[in-house]
Amino acid sequence: MQQDFILPEDSLTEYVTGYLLFDGNCEDALEIGTFENSCSLGIPLGKPFDFFLGGKSLEDESTFVDLFDKPYFFISHENLTSIWVSGKVRLVFVIFTEKGLKGVLRQKKKDFNQYIFPLSRIGLPMFNLMIKRELRFNEDNVK
Repeated sequence: MQQDFILPEDSLTEYVTGYLLFDGNCEDALEIGTFENSCSLGIPLGKPFDFFLGGKSLEDESTFVDLFDKPYFFISHENLTSIWVSGKVRLVFVIFTEKGLKGVLRQKKKDFNQYIFPLSRIGLPMFNLMIKRELRFNEDNVK
């Protein structure tokens, strides 16, 4: 699995720490570590793939979540130590600064009783509708 960290444009450094891109084909589940003290938006590129939330191994009370087919927020938390993925994985994490997170939430109530939730839960359903198809057919990681 290829992993790249991409720095944001200078105009976005107040809002985004960087972008973490994963690209590869995993027949067996592969662990992707979470980011300490951060909030990130995981955006699948291309076709959906399986993902799991869990501990140090898949046997460590991991929970199968479903297909990764839409953008999800990931809130760093001590109980969520790993994300496991399998299939043809093309995934980018937008890692927000505190100011960037406030901008995305737009003063909405932060209900972080879950470690992962869909972007549409914060009141941006049009985002999912407008770009979901675009992301699914994306073949270019730079785009």
